[in-house]
Amino acid sequence: RINCLWFRFGSVEGPERTRPTSTKDNVAAEQCGPSAFAKRGAVPRASEEPKDAMPTLNVTTNVPVDRVAASDLVGALSKAVAELVGKPEAYVMVSLKPDTPMSFGGNEEPCAFGELISIGAIGGEKNKTISSGLSRILEEKLGVPPKRFYLKFFDVERPNFGYNGTTF
Repeated sequence: RINCLWFRFGSVEGPERTRPTSTKDNVAAEQCGPSAFAKRGAVPRASEEPKDAMPTLNVTTNVPVDRVAASDLVGALSKAVAELVGKPEAYVMVSLKPDTPMSFGGNEEPCAFGELISIGAIGGEKNKTISSGLSRILEEKLGVPPKRFYLKFFDVERPNFGYNGTTF
């Protein structure tokens, strides 16, 4: 029996972009073919990895939020990001930093700053829809008026975002 360990480089697909290395058996690496790799299931096939998924929303606010309200807010934002961006919620990440000293317009009334990071699926007119949807949630759940919420959009390239020990 030949034991093979495969290392993938980046997110480039195809067996020609992978490099085999033998394990304890000290078998020549050339004997470990792509079919052995796929059959053993040591690493998911490229076709099974998420494609252009990974929307991440980071929200910082000066509004204090208790644990229950934070959980409710994070859940609502996660669902909204998935719907507004058009990606599966299974790959959406939301972080919330409440009760942060912040000033907006020279005062400390409720305000928030958000960053939405995504591989594609954002940009242009779509950003207005996303901004509107997220603003409504922050106003409803935290009392942050839309005019006191900045949202920065990052459309990143696949190699510039890591996941599962590699990049997209």
